[in-house]
Amino acid sequence: MAVEDTPRWRPVAATAELPPGHRRVVEYDDRRVLLLNVDGNLYAFESVCPHQAFPLDDCSVSAGRLECPYHQYSYRLDTGENDYPAAIYPEHLAYLKALLQPLTRFQIRVEGDEIMISPDGAPRESD
Repeated sequence: MAVEDTPRWRPVAATAELPPGHRRVVEYDDRRVLLLNVDGNLYAFESVCPHQAFPLDDCSVSAGRLECPYHQYSYRLDTGENDYPAAIYPEHLAYLKALLQPLTRFQIRVEGDEIMISPDGAPRESD
């Protein structure tokens, strides 16, 4: 990958703008990114449900999961993986689980008073 093509960490919000229990939608290269502060833990996902591409701006967040407000698809905050309806599919219909896509995650970190994000899979810079 050429240097100019390498994804970069970018500041997207001040820490004061995302206190615990709050969310914020920001832009990164024309993509809407949902920032969440859940009990002091920061998460960043593309604000699009992989099920039918509806926005996740108004999702509910509880018990370590994010739920799409349109069809109640649920995703784990720690991995972005789908856990509903994946958890209820019968074993003989395993192909249905294979069709479920995870959320698109962004790496997130704090530098000083700024929240920085980078696409998941981007080279990690040393802190």
